[in-house]
Amino acid sequence: MNRFRVTCVIMLMLLAACGSESDTSDLPVFFSELICENPSFTGSGIGFDLEDSVTGVVNSQNDFNTLWLGIGGIAEQSPEIDFTQGAVVIVYGGSRGTNNEWLEIDKIMRSKSGDVIVGYKNYSAEFEGCGGSSVVSFPICIVQTNEAFSEATFEFETLNSCEESDRRI
Repeated sequence: MNRFRVTCVIMLMLLAACGSESDTSDLPVFFSELICENPSFTGSGIGFDLEDSVTGVVNSQNDFNTLWLGIGGIAEQSPEIDFTQGAVVIVYGGSRGTNNEWLEIDKIMRSKSGDVIVGYKNYSAEFEGCGGSSVVSFPICIVQTNEAFSEATFEFETLNSCEESDRRI
C-alpha cells in the first residue's frame, strides 16, 4: 500500500510539472501570405498614397475593401478573400522615400488567455550607408490566418534593409 501511495505522489508531481509548462507557452497561429512585396510597391504600381502606417485585423470582404481603399489601394486590384478560412492581418508601412523598404509578418501567436500577438519586421533604409532607388514606395504585408479573431497586438522590430538586400551606398 505504501508503494502505491509513493507511485501516485510521483505521478501527480510529474503531471503537475508537465501541465505548468504548457500553461505558459503561446500557441502559433498559422498563416499564409496574400500580398507581401519585397521590394515594396512603388508609386506607379498598385496606387497606394496614404502616408500613415496602418495595422489591423479584418474578418469580412466589405471591411477589407474599405481598408484597402482607405490606404489608397485601387478597387480593381483588391484581392477576393475567402474569410471562412480565417482572419486577415494587414501591416501597411505608409509612404516611404525608397523602394528598399518592406515589411514581413514573421509570427502570429495566441496566448493561453486568448490574446493574439502579431510580430513583424520593418526593413528600413534609414540606416547610415543604406539606400535604394529614390522613388515613393508603399510597404505592405497581408496574410490570412487559419483562425478567426478580431483584435491583435502588433509588435515590430526595425532592421537594416541594406544588410538583407545588399544595397549599400
